[in-house]
Amino acid sequence: MLRLEDQKIYRLKEYLSKAQRISLMAHIKPDGDAVGSSLALFYFLKEQNKDVSIIYPSAIPEHLDFLITDEAKDKILVYNENKEKAQERLKSSDLLVLLDAHSLNRMEDMGLYTQGLSCDKILIDHHLNPNEKEFNLLFSKTDISSTCELLFYVLEQLLEHYNKVQNLSITCATALLCGMTTDTNNFANSVYDSTLEMASKILALGVNRDMILEKLYLSGRKERLDALAYYLGSLVQYTEHGIAYAILSKEAQERFQLKEGETEGFVNMPLSVKDVRMSIMLKEYADGYRVSIRSKKPCSANVFASTYFHGGGHECAAGGRLITGQDDTAISMIDKYINIAIKEFTKND
Repeated sequence: MLRLEDQKIYRLKEYLSKAQRISLMAHIKPDGDAVGSSLALFYFLKEQNKDVSIIYPSAIPEHLDFLITDEAKDKILVYNENKEKAQERLKSSDLLVLLDAHSLNRMEDMGLYTQGLSCDKILIDHHLNPNEKEFNLLFSKTDISSTCELLFYVLEQLLEHYNKVQNLSITCATALLCGMTTDTNNFANSVYDSTLEMASKILALGVNRDMILEKLYLSGRKERLDALAYYLGSLVQYTEHGIAYAILSKEAQERFQLKEGETEGFVNMPLSVKDVRMSIMLKEYADGYRVSIRSKKPCSANVFASTYFHGGGHECAAGGRLITGQDDTAISMIDKYINIAIKEFTKND
């Protein structure tokens, strides 16, 4: 069983005990782990009779809506859709908890606003290089599958400190299992013994894993499958260096009417080819490109992301950006830029 420092758990209990108005946050363009961990903590704190809300920098993907109860729906704010109301909630909070992001700047504009607030801040995250100066208390662990897994063990120990003979609620546990499932690509990567123990304990609570898998992987739109076929058949380029890449333009996204979150998993597909050791997806937005990178050991997605895309992450799963106004040269010659980056990255192979 994974055990965290009791002193940190005790400090967390103190922060939660004295705070009545708590706001939870996650990174921009929240994925399954960000949504799962924030909703799980929301459901847990509601059971402790706290005034708790979740503020996301941008909207969550529709395929994760099944995790949101009616009670939670009324307590979720999206910063870039209602900035004034979101700022009012943030400013009036006693405590802010950031989940699944190593720094406030992972929330972009919302992060800049949050940096100026004087309330206590807590971080719960599994990414590299947490910005310790921004937080009063950190739960940061990288050798773990997901923020959802880390939060599971935090809550498990927290219940011990509350001296409550109780389990996590089904809604809380379902959100945790969902987030861990998406971040491990359904147990395909970043799986530890603690991950399997977490899954076993959650299933023992009565969580319906079949329902989670159906919602995540068996409820998509035909347009998404058409887009995936186009992505693999027409966009993915395989280089002589064992690196595959694809550039998903705004036009292609509009052609298939892709919704936020629907390209989740696309970048993993080329790794099924034996000789491909890294896969890169560049997705075009109005402000540049967002980049997803996956790799096989010992090829480092993290190094590639940090070197060429202002990013970073885990050794085999990372991301980054090219930003309009900052990287205009690279953006204007995007195909050439990615090929130059690949050649530089592999020159010592």
